[in-house]
Amino acid sequence: MDYSVSVALRVAPNLNSKQVYFRSKYDLVKVCFKSLLRALDGLDFELFVILDGCPKSFEKIFRENVGGNVLKILNVYMIGNSATFLLQIFLLSTHASSEYVYFAEDDYFYIDSIKEMLELMSKKSFIDFLSPYDHPDYHFRRDIHPYKIVSFNYGGRLWKNVMSTCCTFMTRKNILDETCLVLESYKDVGDHFMWHLLTRKLPVKNFIKVNYHPSYLRRLMFLLNYERKFSKKRAYSLWAPEPTIATHMQKGCLSPKIDWRKHFSSINEIILG
Repeated sequence: MDYSVSVALRVAPNLNSKQVYFRSKYDLVKVCFKSLLRALDGLDFELFVILDGCPKSFEKIFRENVGGNVLKILNVYMIGNSATFLLQIFLLSTHASSEYVYFAEDDYFYIDSIKEMLELMSKKSFIDFLSPYDHPDYHFRRDIHPYKIVSFNYGGRLWKNVMSTCCTFMTRKNILDETCLVLESYKDVGDHFMWHLLTRKLPVKNFIKVNYHPSYLRRLMFLLNYERKFSKKRAYSLWAPEPTIATHMQKGCLSPKIDWRKHFSSINEIILG
């Protein structure tokens, strides 16, 4: 069967200390997954779920809400953030049945439909990657995003050409095939530098600064090596929405211009609903 979109969702059992509104990772995953299903409403989709060291109770969340051959669950044993992202790349590049593929993380809450992203990508050939997330850094961290952000309107939403996002995004399968090796650099450089290698909206000298933290220096050295390795690849475009379609559920990361208290005014009702 051909699907509208192939989704790979990675799930970890531990609650990040920066999470907001939730005290249990199980409840966070349950609520965010139900919001993802609402965002996929009206689309024929297949779903790969990577459970990384999760208790059996987590698997129940997905089996109770998605049935049949649409759902494929992979249980892995605490292989970690980078390894599960690499597994997403493998699954969506080799096993996806759709032309469009979607990388999903377990702590995103959706307030609008992914269908809009799918329609936009199918109509605009110049779009390589789409994020559902209006990151607050686009608004408040011009030191990270010092370039001019160009945009266009579609469906009552502003779509902005940006340098980087996190690891929840949509692309075409052929673009994924072209960029697999660049995406795999995530394990060494993290998401911000990975997206820089793809979008190239800033010269690499912008990242060379006085920062003696060993982890930053390590990522920077990897970045310089990858710059040389991928120097002949073209620049790819990444677009993000305003207002947001989904938000990362972490303190300081909630998308701006949205009343999130309204969406989470009664956590117990959301969890039990």
